[in-house]
Amino acid sequence: MPRMAHIPTRDTAPERALRAALERIGVGPIAANDPGLPGSPDVVLPAARVALFAHGCFWHHHAGCRCARVPATAYPWTEKFRRNRERDLANRDALLHKGWRVGWIWECALIGQHALPQTQLEAALQGFVAGATTFLDLAGTRIVRARVTDAPCALREGGYMAL
Repeated sequence: MPRMAHIPTRDTAPERALRAALERIGVGPIAANDPGLPGSPDVVLPAARVALFAHGCFWHHHAGCRCARVPATAYPWTEKFRRNRERDLANRDALLHKGWRVGWIWECALIGQHALPQTQLEAALQGFVAGATTFLDLAGTRIVRARVTDAPCALREGGYMAL
């Protein structure tokens, strides 16, 4: 049985990379893991009403990402990934309904050999924070599906692999 209790849920490498990128572009103030919002977003920019999630590609089963594999163990991974996906979509929809703008910044966009170049990551974040678009789904360079949209219903399965 995997020991998931030992896996950090706060202040992960992707979260630190996201906060560092936001600090480099001068976005602030930055709040972390706001329990008062659906899904307890990893980064909250209250003045801009922006909630950002630094999604781990494995745990959130990122579509098209080689890190989103299903391990060959007895643990019911498919069910776990399905529940994670449903929870992520519900949290995103609840935030959008409350008037927040939501960004899913995937781990592969932030760290690793296929991470976005720093200037491209910062430009995407700055454009989203300063703009009026309601949803950002940002992935690394090996995944050709990063997009910005104002139609969240068109992205019900956006960013996820079919299980």
